[in-house]
Amino acid sequence: SWTSEFSIITFDLPGCGMSSKPKKFSYSIGDQAEVCASVLRKLTSKKQHVHLIGHSMGGAIGLLLIQKMKNQRNITSFASIEGSVLARRAIIMATTA
Repeated sequence: SWTSEFSIITFDLPGCGMSSKPKKFSYSIGDQAEVCASVLRKLTSKKQHVHLIGHSMGGAIGLLLIQKMKNQRNITSFASIEGSVLARRAIIMATTA
């Protein structure tokens, strides 16, 4: 099974979901990408393949992360998923059918 071959790392970025909301954090996309880079540096090795998925703003963060990590980690694949675009397309398709 894939669970014996892969590890999944998920977390809420600062200010999102159940994470803390520090007042002195800038919340910029660049700073969020640096948080992700720190997590990858701590939890992965240079030899591991990383498959990255970003949703909504996470897609933009993922692109910056790839740039930040290009010589530090092996980011093998990247998918940017935008849920609201899919929802709008489904509504349009339903109303035109």
